Amino acid sequence: MKIKFFISALLLAGASFTLQAQLNLPITKIDNVSYYCYKVKKKETLYGISTKLGISQADIVKYNPSAKQGLKDKQTLFLPVDAFKGGKTAAESQPKQSSKAISKVTHLVAKGETLYGLSKLYNISIEEIIAANPETSNGLKTGEIVVIPQPESISIAQPKQQPEQQKPAVTTPADGKPIYHKIKAGETLYGVSRSYNTTIQSILDLNPGISASNFRSDEVIRIIPNLAKPVVVEKPVTEFFAYEAKKGDTFYSIARDNNVDVNVLIAANPDIKKLKKGNTVNVPVTRTEKVTVSPSEINNPSLANVKIERKVKNPDTVNVALILPFMLKSASPSANARNYTEFYKGFMIAVDSVRKSSNKHFNIYAFDNAGSLHVTDSILLQPVLKQMDMIIAPSDAKQLAAVNRFACENQIVAVNALSVKDEAYTNNPYAFQSNIPPSYLSAEIAEWFDKTFSNHKIVLVTDDTREKKDIYNDLVSHFAAHKVPTITISLGNDFSYEKLSDKLNPGSKYIVIPSSSSKETLASLMPVLKALKQQRIDIDVKLMGYPEYCAYLLEYQPDFHKVDTYIYSRFFYNDSHPRTKAFEATYSRWYGEEMRYTVPRMGALGFDTGFFFLSAMSKSNHAFESRSLELYNGIQTSFKFQRISNWSGFINKELLFVQFTPHFTIEKL
Repeated sequence: MKIKFFISALLLAGASFTLQAQLNLPITKIDNVSYYCYKVKKKETLYGISTKLGISQADIVKYNPSAKQGLKDKQTLFLPVDAFKGGKTAAESQPKQSSKAISKVTHLVAKGETLYGLSKLYNISIEEIIAANPETSNGLKTGEIVVIPQPESISIAQPKQQPEQQKPAVTTPADGKPIYHKIKAGETLYGVSRSYNTTIQSILDLNPGISASNFRSDEVIRIIPNLAKPVVVEKPVTEFFAYEAKKGDTFYSIARDNNVDVNVLIAANPDIKKLKKGNTVNVPVTRTEKVTVSPSEINNPSLANVKIERKVKNPDTVNVALILPFMLKSASPSANARNYTEFYKGFMIAVDSVRKSSNKHFNIYAFDNAGSLHVTDSILLQPVLKQMDMIIAPSDAKQLAAVNRFACENQIVAVNALSVKDEAYTNNPYAFQSNIPPSYLSAEIAEWFDKTFSNHKIVLVTDDTREKKDIYNDLVSHFAAHKVPTITISLGNDFSYEKLSDKLNPGSKYIVIPSSSSKETLASLMPVLKALKQQRIDIDVKLMGYPEYCAYLLEYQPDFHKVDTYIYSRFFYNDSHPRTKAFEATYSRWYGEEMRYTVPRMGALGFDTGFFFLSAMSKSNHAFESRSLELYNGIQTSFKFQRISNWSGFINKELLFVQFTPHFTIEKL
């Protein structure tokens, strides 16, 4: 007798099963698979055995097809251990739904984080945060631990293996809202995916800051439970046919005739020490069956280096789109339109610089969106946009939001190099915020101020005729919270050298902070400060200024040096630096003109943006798949991009502090 069968490729090779001996039967292992073994007694029937074991006749026949034609005395029936739980098949024993308790998740407040930012990060309201953490009603403090409100439990669907034609028992939450999970010691990416009935890839997609190799305890990740959609796979099934040995048969001949490994055949017949005519031989035949399973079942738990794959259309090519309001159809383009054109020109110099040192090919697509949301939407509908690796987005809030949505949906890096107030980075893992957000800016400045002027007395000069800078207000609040004494003087009509000098004691150091960054405020303050420097040699006075002072350099730079001025800025253009001069020469040679005097210099901003991102992408197709990127010190702008969570985009936390020294040098601190 020759049994015809085939062995298909095992598509479920990564599946993991729990082996539990819940049938009161001996277990044997055949070809690394465990089976319950039942020895048929004389006159036993299929029905009787089914009743005795508490499993269906169909399940017995499924793995022992010969039983359908009748049973033989001392015949062995094999039942795979992984398929039976408590006398039922694994599919029948799995519940369709189970309730999973959600562990409490806490957040360690980092420098610069706010209640508003935290609410955006975790997609909850400020009121919910305060309700769970009443002590935060007056704001957050760096280093404190905040409880993140979540449901106490959720319903997890447990899909069972079933025939392909049946409807799978998997449900997905209608809102698709994520829950948050703090990784426990010893947990694996595979284990967490199984626990929430989702996939490894889904978790990686939702949390680009992690991978299987850096799945660290105490970190928080977001998960959408039941996100796994059932799929049809081919599962190997081994059937045991009863074959009556004929004269001359050997294990080797039977194995050869039926394409079975002889060692597997021998293992399936442990009671036959020497094969004789009339022996009932159990011949294991492997076939495949199609079943619907949760994708978490096909996750391979042995994967050690799983990485999120950003869509790489061509590994040798980098595609970049700039969607900016060049206003090419305007007879007289505005100053802003000319700024964007200079940005593009600087960007193209960066393309040429990176191209020379890279084996990548760069395709640059420049789109004029004419400052219109409608035009921006129409550009994003063009098929070529889905082939982009990066998009430089416009600064208009609605247009920027449209680009960010598109980029997130298509796994494309979206760079906001031009707008300060944008929050896409909180939940879009592909968003890059080049300008440090205001709350982080304030925190960085406060920390820098405390270190730099720890032994200085603080003089606050208020200009009531002009709006106070947000940073000024933040610093005043910082001083009050830390009980730092300050001297306040009004910049009114009676403001004078004598009035300020009377408040300053000999032998002390002072740092003067004006409330406004306006040129008019500076014009009123500067003569008094210069007089103090000249006449009060018994004191040390310094001025803390603002980024806007960069726009006053043509007129005020010598005075900045004389009064020892310190400024903070997201960018600084030092036109005396050799690197700056070299870039200016290249720009003039390329375009036959000099850059316009703007703050920031848009050509330099375009170059720094292009050089950083293109260099990163030319080195690796996975350049942005970590929590923190390497520092880049540019001509005008420095980048130190960091994710604020495993699921967020990147913000640039690099801030420049510059001193105009009395020695007429410019120092970056």
